[in-house]
Amino acid sequence: MIEQSRECATEQCGPMRSLCVPIHEMMPSQYLLHRMAPPQTVRGCSALRVHQTGAIFSLWRAWEEECDRETPVPFWAVVWPAAAVLAHYVLKERGLVAGKTVLEVGCGGGAAALAAAMAGAAKVIANDVDPIATRIAEHNAQANGIHLDFSNRDFTCGEIPAGVDVVLVADLFYERTVSHRLLRALRAARQRGVRVLVADGQRPFAPVPTGEPLWVRKAPTDRELEGVAERTVRIFEYNP
Repeated sequence: MIEQSRECATEQCGPMRSLCVPIHEMMPSQYLLHRMAPPQTVRGCSALRVHQTGAIFSLWRAWEEECDRETPVPFWAVVWPAAAVLAHYVLKERGLVAGKTVLEVGCGGGAAALAAAMAGAAKVIANDVDPIATRIAEHNAQANGIHLDFSNRDFTCGEIPAGVDVVLVADLFYERTVSHRLLRALRAARQRGVRVLVADGQRPFAPVPTGEPLWVRKAPTDRELEGVAERTVRIFEYNP
């Protein structure tokens, strides 16, 4: 369970920081989730179902109306193309995570973290600076009969914790400053021997692979969000 259930959102370093309200008061209701973001199969992962919407801005408006205050965009209700491809890859190549401690940074609804747990990881930490996202990931884990641990720590402001064997990162490199800070933390983790798997859907500030990608797939997108019908996703090991 997430221990920060009543933390003031300003204590989080992320999208909720301007909303000083208890997290439980911000949670979308089960009625809203099942009406506008019902559990659906993750593309390429037939055994994995998570809350998803095909109308994120309609969900956003309905969420704000329901809780009668401003909310961040519910990005946790979208399985981004790189996250779907990474979840598929982890389930296909189970040896990457089996028996290991895995951290997914920027998990959103937790698709890749859930895939790592299904693939036999000994422990999986689903991390997102948005505490609503980790609550939704918790719902998704419960619905799939999977145990995850959760963290709202901002790893652009600190180091990847000791004991982590594998870090998963999917579609996080949108902003220059945030990306540079995250890459600094990932470089430090690599120096300690942590394996870092990046899934990038052509985001502007993603690191450049130093070798051949492990996997390349085209993935459909939400045109309303992306402005394109599909993106090419490359999975590679981050070796700066």
